[in-house]
Amino acid sequence: MRISFASSLGFLGLVLCSTGALAAPEDAASLQKQLEEMRGQFVKLRQEYDTKIKEIDGKIQELSAQVEKHEHELRLAREIRALVGPEAAEKGEGKGLGGLVAMAPVTLRAPSIPPGQAAPMSVTQPMGSLQQLMDFSVVANTMGSFVKGETPRTTEHVTDKFSLHEVELGFQAMVDPYGRADIFVAKHEGEDVEVEEGYFTWLTMPYNIQPKVGKFLAGVGKMNTVHHHERPQVTSPIVLNNFFGHEGLSGTGASVSWLVPNKWDKFIEVTAQVMNTDNDSAFAGEESRDKVYVARARATHDLSDDSSLEFGLSAALGKNSVENHNRRTTIEGLDITYKWKPRNRPYKSFVWQTEFLFSQREDSGRIADEPEEFVPQRDRSTWGFYSFMEYQLSRRWYAGLRFDWSQYPGQLAAGHHGHEHEHAHRYASNDFTWALSPYLTFWQSEFVRLRAQYSYTDRHLKYQRDDSDHALWLQCTFTLGPHKAHPF
Repeated sequence: MRISFASSLGFLGLVLCSTGALAAPEDAASLQKQLEEMRGQFVKLRQEYDTKIKEIDGKIQELSAQVEKHEHELRLAREIRALVGPEAAEKGEGKGLGGLVAMAPVTLRAPSIPPGQAAPMSVTQPMGSLQQLMDFSVVANTMGSFVKGETPRTTEHVTDKFSLHEVELGFQAMVDPYGRADIFVAKHEGEDVEVEEGYFTWLTMPYNIQPKVGKFLAGVGKMNTVHHHERPQVTSPIVLNNFFGHEGLSGTGASVSWLVPNKWDKFIEVTAQVMNTDNDSAFAGEESRDKVYVARARATHDLSDDSSLEFGLSAALGKNSVENHNRRTTIEGLDITYKWKPRNRPYKSFVWQTEFLFSQREDSGRIADEPEEFVPQRDRSTWGFYSFMEYQLSRRWYAGLRFDWSQYPGQLAAGHHGHEHEHAHRYASNDFTWALSPYLTFWQSEFVRLRAQYSYTDRHLKYQRDDSDHALWLQCTFTLGPHKAHPF
């Protein structure tokens, strides 16, 4: 039987089509499996890529921190080299920075000097060359604010404008191998030029003692010892303004600090100060010759390699009246600061700081031609506090939040003399103000800092209308020269 070519071809096509139809599901499943395998490989490669990127970023941050540390050590080595002289420096250079430090004739606390002995009298460098290392700097603090709401006349410094709030000149140098001078001259908006601080500190005294004389910020609490442009927020805590006025508590006198030796190897420092002050918010002011006595103790405890806790206690005692020398004001302070700074994450940190102030003010007598409700109260006790948290988001960005609550310790607004008796400045014993202030800080570099802060303030005042306001603060602080940070 003969089969035609056309019939054979048709039969073969039918078989192929049937086979293809049967094989199609198997091929689709295989392709789907291959697709899933390729997708899994892609995800795995992407994860490995992300891991490598994170590792490289971590190494970059670690190297950046090492570079900053190395630059700091080089600057310190140059200063020590200039201090000890070229011959001593050549002996210590082979030992690195530690060798140079070992060759220095002085240290900040002079731990190598035996108790009861003075510092060595010989020096390896002419004293004049030490003063050639003087640091000269200029700090400018510009501020702007937008305020919505009526602001009564209180101790808070609330404005609604842009201003060059402060310009500060700093002069800091070793005067000789045994002491250092720090002078800060400032011009605040609407005020005359004044010396904010100017003091000499002995660095080589025995028994871990460090005295200083001159004009300085009083060691009451923690924030009062920091200049305004160095504070962590645009505005100062309300309790500081209410208790000490806008300029804070400072005076001319003497201070002695003692680094307490202890078996726990902890940082424990005790400070005693005596001064004459022109502060008329808490004390008698510049017309008084009576002295103010200040004491402060602080200690630091390391919770871990990355975190620490600092406690501080302080007190100030002085007369608050020129006419009546029996009237005194006593102020106590308590501050707690927690700091977290992980060693393996150089651009992350966290600070939580809280400070309480308590005031006992003795007032006696009656002001002439004043209604009975304005008669000052004896032993008027008030208090206030602030608490803020600040988190470092990245290398240059910080975010924080501060809460304020404070009563008014004086019968007059801070910064006004006792002979001014306008009713608008009267405060009842239970008057208080609270505020909430979130803020954001950007460090363009170590010389330029930008900050934005929002504040909601609510006041409860007996002799004024209760009121509140919303304020947006903008701040730009920039530095010319090697301005050293104030203690904080």
